[in-house]
Parts: sequence; C-alpha cells; structure tokens
Amino acid sequence: MDIFVRFICHRPMIKEGKEMMTKYEDKLFKNLLKRTAHQNWKIALFLFTLTSIVRFTAVPLNTFEPIFWTMILYVIITLILVRKQHYHEIRLRRPANRIYILKGLVLISAWFLSTWILLYLLLGFSTSNWFVMTLKPIITQFGITKHNAWQLFPLVVLTAVTISPIAEELFFRGLLLKSFEYRLSAFSANLFQGFLFGFIHLTHFGLNPFDPALIITMMPTITLAGIIYGWAIQKADSILSGTIIHAFNNFLIFLFIFAFIIPVIW
Repeated sequence: MDIFVRFICHRPMIKEGKEMMTKYEDKLFKNLLKRTAHQNWKIALFLFTLTSIVRFTAVPLNTFEPIFWTMILYVIITLILVRKQHYHEIRLRRPANRIYILKGLVLISAWFLSTWILLYLLLGFSTSNWFVMTLKPIITQFGITKHNAWQLFPLVVLTAVTISPIAEELFFRGLLLKSFEYRLSAFSANLFQGFLFGFIHLTHFGLNPFDPALIITMMPTITLAGIIYGWAIQKADSILSGTIIHAFNNFLIFLFIFAFIIPVIW
C-alpha cells in the first residue's frame, strides 16, 4: 500500500520531468532545424564532440588525414547549421575595428617567441618539444628531407596559412565562441573555446607515442594562442581578424621550423 501511495504521489513529478525533457529535446531540435546552432551551447558542444571523435582517429591510425577531413567538417557544419542571415552573429563579416588585428599580430608574435624560448629551455630539440614534433606530419605528408625542404616550403606554408586558419576560426571562434557567449560572459566564453582548441591539438601528437612532457607544454601554449585569436575576434567583431592572426602565426612557426629546426635535427 505504501509503495502504491508513493507511486501515485510521484506521478506528477515523473510527468513534469518528462515534459521538461521533451521541451529540452524540442529546443535542441528547433535550433538544428532552424539552423541556429550558434545560439545553443549544448548543440555546439555536441558538434565539438562529434568532430573530435573523427579527429582523434588520427591517433591510432597515426596519420594526418582524419585531421584534414575534420577541417572540412568544421567548414561544412558551420556554414550549414548557421543560416546566411545569421552569419553576422558568428562575426562572419568585415572587422569593425582593424586596430585589433595589429594588436593581435603583436600579441601572437610575443606568444611565438616566448613559447619557443620556454620549450627550448625546458626540452631543447627533443621530440617532447612540439615545435620539433610539428615536423612529423609534414614529413609524412610532403616527403620532406633536408635536401628538398625549401623547394616544398611554399606548398607547406600555403596549406598551413589557408586550411586550418579558415576552418578552425569558423568553427572554434565562430560557432563555438558565439554559442558559449549565450551562456557565459565574453571573457569566460573565450577561455572555454581556447581550452577546447588546445585540447583538440592533442590529435596532432603527444598521444602516439604517449609523451606527458609534450602534452603538458603543448596544451597550455596552444590554448593561449586560441584565446588570443578569440580576443582579437571579439574586439574587432570579425572572424577575419582571427583568421589573419592565425595564418600569420602558422607562417611564423613553419618558417622557423624550416630555417632553424630542420638544419639542426638533420
């Protein structure tokens, strides 16, 4: 009898819980159906998880191809799940304040120099230095040796300053950042997307083979770079600002690798 009474008393609560879940699911579905994924942080996190599963297959496969295809997914997902009339909401427009592009370039240059100095002092030219390990995928993909390095440099740099800056800025600082801003302050949203940006770069190296020193030094430094990109985008109110700064940073990294790291390790 007591069990029956408790069941009767809890039925309204169960019904209310089901109604809340239905409303929650309807809201998620509504955002997807209306192609306003940038307005729901839970959808954004789901999309991040989904694309991360694809990207992390690069670790056991020990190949760069899943990362490349994830970049394509970033672009497709953002442009499909955000309507064209909402592009301005994810800051897909011209910069409102271009001075922040210049400030961002200065900040990322300082980041580049300080990161390399820190990594060199701690790790030297070992494979735990992620600047050195950046060579691993490009050697495999482009067949680079010390004899043909500068011949292939334009192709490597062209790839580095176009594909990842465009794709990652659209997804991380466009869709994800904006969705987090609906839930968090602008500052906290930027920190969160920066952390996710640093985390996903574990797919490049550090997990296969597992290298704690590389992971510990890479995640915070790349997270900080992501925060700088996000800050410039928030201030300039344009993804273009982050894309320019991201591309410039990639250019600096690969120029440094070809000019100073390749001659040393080979």
